[in-house]
Amino acid sequence: MSFASYKKNRVDLTQINKKIEEITDGNKKSFKDDRFWRPTVAKDGSGLARIRFLPAADGEDLPWVSYHQHNFSLNGNYFIELCPTTLGRDCPVNLLAA
Repeated sequence: MSFASYKKNRVDLTQINKKIEEITDGNKKSFKDDRFWRPTVAKDGSGLARIRFLPAADGEDLPWVSYHQHNFSLNGNYFIELCPTTLGRDCPVNLLAA
């Protein structure tokens, strides 16, 4: 099945949100998302991961998805967000850091 077919046949998000509520019992205290794999690091700072690359989806140029994320704390407030460069836009955070 092509990626365009997946997009055309996507499900209603309200059904997905209901299922998430059932799984989490409405508990939204944690920002940890177990749906995504995160590498683990040993006490000595080393780590190991096996990554399997799949061919690009129909209509896509690259066989992976790349994104950039900003995470920092300022005056007790946290900023955790995808970087606009992920979508090909200018990023004010990157401009400040330059």
